[in-house]
Amino acid sequence: MCIGSAIYTGGEQDVIEQFQVIQTVATLGLTLFVLGYAIGLMFLAPLAEALTIGRNPVYLTTLLIFVLFKFAVVYNPNIATLLAFRFLTGFIGSPVLTTDGASLADLWSRRKVAYAIGIWDVSAVCGPVLGPLCLVVLIFTLPETNVNTVLSKRVKRLRELTGNTRLKSEADLMTESIRFRDVGSASFFKPFQL
Repeated sequence: MCIGSAIYTGGEQDVIEQFQVIQTVATLGLTLFVLGYAIGLMFLAPLAEALTIGRNPVYLTTLLIFVLFKFAVVYNPNIATLLAFRFLTGFIGSPVLTTDGASLADLWSRRKVAYAIGIWDVSAVCGPVLGPLCLVVLIFTLPETNVNTVLSKRVKRLRELTGNTRLKSEADLMTESIRFRDVGSASFFKPFQL
């Protein structure tokens, strides 16, 4: 995802030739990706902090959609489609780039989190080489890191083991009366309130 914005510039001349557009129009592919990223993080990143959703579903869903949108970028019939899907790939790819620090902070102590973030940032440079291998490993080994989601799943497992339906986590109690629409609206407005 990190390289998704800048990698476009290498093919900008091809865009100019293939679609017979001027440099300014061709450069919109980069601009719209970054704009989509900026807007997307306001809408999608807060979903990873929702008590009932967690980070992994947001990461995996947006990654899948990001890849599908990339196919639309590659196999587009005209400049308008290319630019629209460049915006959409930036929009849908934003949660991974904005909540990575939160996931690392969940996994590492305060003393070590700076090192973890440093290694994460360096990996952006090595990403094109090691990315596919890391993706396969992470898909099968990445644990959920949102504390409320982990606790809610543990309590659910305890309810099943003991048969005690009264066992509830704090997140369960907080979300009993919350509807999906409420989660969506809270996730939508929270960034603007901050």
